[in-house]
Amino acid sequence: YINSLSVSLSALESEGLRHHLLADDSTIWCTQTNISNIGVIIQKGLDVIVVWCKKYKMFVNYSKNEGILFTNLSTDHAVELQISLGGEVIEMKKKVRLLGLMLDTALTMGDHVKKLVKICHFRQSQLSAISGYGWGGNNRDVLSAYHAFVHTQLIHNSSAFFPFLSATNMGALERLQNTGARLITGLPKATNRDALLLEANLHPLNVYYKSQCANAAEKGKRMPIGDPLQISASGKVPPSRLIKTAASYHHTAQGILEEMSFREGRVNAIGNEIGGNVLGKKDIRNRDPVLIYSSTPPWLCENAAKVKFVTSLVTPCSHSDNVEVWKKATEDSIAVHGVKDIEIFTDGSVVNKCGAGAANIYVKNIRGRDIIHKAIAPAGPLCSSFKAEIVGIQCGLDKLISTEAIIKENKSIIICTDSQALLKKLQMGPITQTIKPCSDIWCSTLYLMDRYHIPNITFQWVKGHVGVDRNEEADKACDKALEVYTREIRGSSQKKSSILLQGIKAEVKSHLVQKYKSKLDMTKHRYLVCGDKFSDLQLSATYSRTDEVLCNQLRVDRCTLMGAYGFMVNKRQSPLCRWCKNVDETVVHVFSDCQSPSIIQLRLELNVQDVTVLHKSPLLGLKFCRDAINII
Repeated sequence: YINSLSVSLSALESEGLRHHLLADDSTIWCTQTNISNIGVIIQKGLDVIVVWCKKYKMFVNYSKNEGILFTNLSTDHAVELQISLGGEVIEMKKKVRLLGLMLDTALTMGDHVKKLVKICHFRQSQLSAISGYGWGGNNRDVLSAYHAFVHTQLIHNSSAFFPFLSATNMGALERLQNTGARLITGLPKATNRDALLLEANLHPLNVYYKSQCANAAEKGKRMPIGDPLQISASGKVPPSRLIKTAASYHHTAQGILEEMSFREGRVNAIGNEIGGNVLGKKDIRNRDPVLIYSSTPPWLCENAAKVKFVTSLVTPCSHSDNVEVWKKATEDSIAVHGVKDIEIFTDGSVVNKCGAGAANIYVKNIRGRDIIHKAIAPAGPLCSSFKAEIVGIQCGLDKLISTEAIIKENKSIIICTDSQALLKKLQMGPITQTIKPCSDIWCSTLYLMDRYHIPNITFQWVKGHVGVDRNEEADKACDKALEVYTREIRGSSQKKSSILLQGIKAEVKSHLVQKYKSKLDMTKHRYLVCGDKFSDLQLSATYSRTDEVLCNQLRVDRCTLMGAYGFMVNKRQSPLCRWCKNVDETVVHVFSDCQSPSIIQLRLELNVQDVTVLHKSPLLGLKFCRDAINII
């Protein structure tokens, strides 16, 4: 019944009143150049709320109502806004809390940053109790705790507050992340920020925040028409003279998509598409909608329990097993279901981010022979292997439904795919699907069962590229389909296929990360060791905490045992190399260039080529370091 309040408030939209509802929180606002007019319009909205509450016998907690005036002019606060709710005057405040976000009158977000700093400082002090330089959890465990405990706080609502942050406030948040990175890695404060984040497997906050802005804008464009997020994300951009100096998340997202040469389809105040010339741009306007509820109603899901998903093989196999072992286990897994009337083998393929799906349908005739029906479909641009596999299954189901020559009444069906992730997603059930193509697969499956009285449908995962004949045929059909669509002029078929939100998210993050890495000074110490890659936390988790921290320190040349840092913190009296005594000591010099006979001999004995051993084989690098120290 809460929707009726939204309908009542919508009647005032022509006067400039806007509203948002979330559960039991209601927010109304108005943008005007005349403050007195704002008070009149807001009061009308409050009166509508009072009438609605009386109609539905709802009690309003008047003490929880707050008001705030957003303005850049301090003189505007001298004007008193007399607004009331149910006879109780609403107090105008300098800052208010809205869904976890602290808003101030000038939208500087300073109060919100102070709140984040206070919360994150407390949580990081708790994290420091689980790990130290020589004890406690490894990098991977502390990183997981940091993501769950601190990082989520820094990212929450970031698309709303990031565009308004000043350099000072942004710096305060970056220092919080740097502190967390030092807790993860055990590195000292003197460590270069970029090297510190790479060791901790973190990106700069700027990357996370811009990704959130772009993701929020893209998600809004995919919401149902009429949804407030869809209206905000797809509506016309107001002229700059009517908005605050700082850009909103729409402008941030628009800037990122323009950098990536994407045609997003957003228009300005006079109705012209933003972005100028569209030639050479990737068209992303064919967006796959976001489902806020399942496209399959629960009352049509009675046959869902008859759909079986098998995401493993009857005989467990490991990566060390050869192809023949995998092939036999896969064939046995298909055979265990018995002889099926209809078998569908599907596959998806992606080349240069454009994909295609294919399906081969094997139907047994009255003589027991298999008749093959083939289907292909484009998976669209910015395609992932996941999307291509979805298209493969969907085109197979569409072909099965539309081909009248295939007798489907009371037939048993098995569908085989080599995408384990897709089957696990579908296994969650029809009413939990948030990706429309996955929901469409469920709709087609349930339609088949209802329309043709099919007793059961089995989805079986098969290992790809192990020599299973029908899976290999589906793979070849998929490759041929991709060749067909690639040869098309202007890729007309690919443009007809919608783009998943996940595809845009992956592209945006990849672009921002590559843009950040392109600005790194690759002559610095850490990049000579590992390049711009993250450290391998899965490997280092098998080391002791002492070895893990020592390896981190050596890679960034902030180790007191070896390198320049010992002289910087007065652990050594001379900066010269303690072995050759010719040049300043650095970790790179000792591992790669030192001409001391003892170091050269040690390199030969341990087969250490250069300093990259600290990234490729960390334990060997640690042994070299300790043996070199013992030589002195």
